[in-house]
Amino acid sequence: MDITAHTLSPGMMHRAVELSFALAADTPPCAIGGYPGVDTGEGGPVLHARRTPRGYMGGLPRDDDTPPVVTVLPGRPARAVVEGSAMGPAGEDCPLYTSLAVTAPDSTDTRTVHTTIDTCALEVHPVTS
Repeated sequence: MDITAHTLSPGMMHRAVELSFALAADTPPCAIGGYPGVDTGEGGPVLHARRTPRGYMGGLPRDDDTPPVVTVLPGRPARAVVEGSAMGPAGEDCPLYTSLAVTAPDSTDTRTVHTTIDTCALEVHPVTS
């Protein structure tokens, strides 16, 4: 499974990255569900993403806290949003991280994903289609 990331547009001092979990063209479908594991990489102290059903920048619909099981097909990846605040509790700037350590749900294979996010705290939401 390939894991990539792209930065989402910032909103009200929130930063987010959308993770994509994709299969190669000749790979049979697979089902994943739940939360990916996410830790910050280079750029500052290690932050472990707190698992939350939703946040300011994405996640599950309101009133639905049950993570879905998503069938991943070639060309139809699963996605998960990682987000955080760009300002610390005392108004201080947050570190700019240049990578994330990401483990797909139901996996122990952790990958380094190169992306940027400036944050003082990190949340991850469940995979969706």
